[in-house]
Amino acid sequence: MVFNGDQQNRSNNNNNNNQFPHKEEKVIQATLNKQVGPEFLSNRLRTGGGGKEVCINIANNLFGFNGWSHKIENLTVDFVDCEAGNYSVGVSATCKVILKDGTFHMDVGYGSADKMKNKSMALEKAKKEAVADALKRTLRKFGNFLA
Repeated sequence: MVFNGDQQNRSNNNNNNNQFPHKEEKVIQATLNKQVGPEFLSNRLRTGGGGKEVCINIANNLFGFNGWSHKIENLTVDFVDCEAGNYSVGVSATCKVILKDGTFHMDVGYGSADKMKNKSMALEKAKKEAVADALKRTLRKFGNFLA
């Protein structure tokens, strides 16, 4: 499967049992070329927050619940600042999404927490945000429908 002229990335463990059937591959490609409809968008998504669950549901419907997986390749705490007992944290995450046929994409996401009283809560918030952002950005690379 080639996506919008992007280089086709495949892992080394391609075996024919894991390929999408030709008809299914054509349906997936046609769907990915469409723009996402308003029925999939909420106010929360339009303002840039949330949406990880929506992306996961769309990917499950498109590729099948067992037709894709994701892995966090890297999670890095970029900074932790404490000023007057308030913590600000920045975290970056690298996510890899792999389809059952071995096609994959990777991207980076970022999360932050500002002026929180508790260091561990600031780290947790920033990490979750970074992972969600990385997953959404990576899924978006497969096509317009996941944008």
